[in-house]
Amino acid sequence: MVPKELFLKVAEALQSDLWKGVARISSESMMELEVKPGDVIEIEGAKKTVAIVQKSPDNEKDLIRIDKITRENAGVKLGDIARVRKAEAAEARKIVLVPPLSVVIDEYFAEFIAKKLIGRALVKGDKISIPVLNQPINFTAAVISPDKPVVIKSPDVVYIEQKIAELIILDFYQDNESSKVLRELARAIEDFPDTVDEIRRYLEKTVIENISGKLLSIGDIVSVKILDHEMKFKVRLILPSPSIASPDSKIRIKVPLPRGVSSSPITGR
Repeated sequence: MVPKELFLKVAEALQSDLWKGVARISSESMMELEVKPGDVIEIEGAKKTVAIVQKSPDNEKDLIRIDKITRENAGVKLGDIARVRKAEAAEARKIVLVPPLSVVIDEYFAEFIAKKLIGRALVKGDKISIPVLNQPINFTAAVISPDKPVVIKSPDVVYIEQKIAELIILDFYQDNESSKVLRELARAIEDFPDTVDEIRRYLEKTVIENISGKLLSIGDIVSVKILDHEMKFKVRLILPSPSIASPDSKIRIKVPLPRGVSSSPITGR
C-alpha cells in the first residue's frame, strides 16, 4: 500500500527543537498522514531524510517546521515545498558516524555523543548536529544497518570512525555521464599529449576536495562534478579500509591514455 503524502511549505524550526531531528506539523496533517507524535516521517526535497514528527503548537496548516540541518538533509530551503509521508523505520543495529577532521573524539566524548542520539531517526548520509557548549558539531551517518530509515534505541549501536586514509586509488566507473568526460579528456590528451600529467593532477585535486570527510571502503562509488558532468569513480584500494578521505590523503587515479601517448609517473597528493 502506497503511504499517503502531503506537500508542505518548509518553515523554521522552533528554537527548542534545534539539533533534535524533530519535524512539527499540524494535527490535521498528522491525521491525513496517519501518524502520531513520536512516529517517523520522510521529508523529500532534492534529497530524502527522516525526522521524528511532533505537533505544531500553533496548529499551522500546510507547514512543516524543521531546522537547518534537517533542511540540508532533505535538500530544501525555507519557503520550499517538501513532500512528506509516513516512514517505516527499523531499530538501528549499527550506526557509524564520521566527525569533522578537526574534532578529536575520545572514549568519553564518543559515549556522550551516542547517548545524545537516543530516539533520533536517521538515514544513510544524514548530517547530525550535536550541541557541545551551545555550539553544534556536525557528524555524517556514513554507515547505517539496516540500510533503511532507522531509530536509535541504544547507545551501544553507535560507533565513531576517525581513521584517516593514507592512500586512495580510484578507477573510472563506466556510465553515460562519466564516459562523456572520458571522451573529452581523451580528445584533449590526444591533441596535447604533454598535458596528461596536468590533467591527472587536476582530477586528483578536484576529487580529493570533494570526497574529503567521507568514510570510504574498497568498492565504494564516489561521484564528483567535472566538466559539468557527474563523473563516478570506484575505490580500487584505500589504506586503511575503511577510512576517511582527507586533504592529506595521497590519491591516484588511473587515466586512460590514447594509444601512443605516455605519461610520467607521479605520486599524486
